[in-house]
Amino acid sequence: MKKIYLSFLMLFSSIFITSTLNIKSQSCASAIALTPGTAQSGNTSTFGYLFDKNPCLGSYDGGDDAIYSFTATSDGDELDIVVSGNPGWTGASLTADCPDVATTCLDYQTTGSAAANLVLSSGPLVGGVTYYLHFSTYPAPQSAAYTINSVFTPAPSCFGPTLLTSSN
Repeated sequence: MKKIYLSFLMLFSSIFITSTLNIKSQSCASAIALTPGTAQSGNTSTFGYLFDKNPCLGSYDGGDDAIYSFTATSDGDELDIVVSGNPGWTGASLTADCPDVATTCLDYQTTGSAAANLVLSSGPLVGGVTYYLHFSTYPAPQSAAYTINSVFTPAPSCFGPTLLTSSN
């Protein structure tokens, strides 16, 4: 009887872990497209709890999440983002990979107990790479309303000269 119970427990655990990993890895596939120049509003309760190991946010990814994606068209494109309307204890990050597997952050910001805008700047992006904006909360509040305003700055069409030399 113990062997049957143990086998059942191992099978159930394996199915649960596999399905949980699949849900988390699919979270970025369903990211909403970030539309620069257009205010995008929502509530993290719509998405639910997607991530718990964003390298940028630490404890600030313990509540419900929102995930947006943006693909740079050219090397040198830049993206500036303001997340507003959120209460305190929130965080936002910009990564070059899905937050649950990302190892570095382009930019991130968190708030304390007071409500504040979260301001992120990408710096020069790499063309063809998909970037992810992750907005989340500390475990309390569990969810938060937000408005995202983003500004896209295309790469210059002609870069300035480099490695100039002169002689007499």
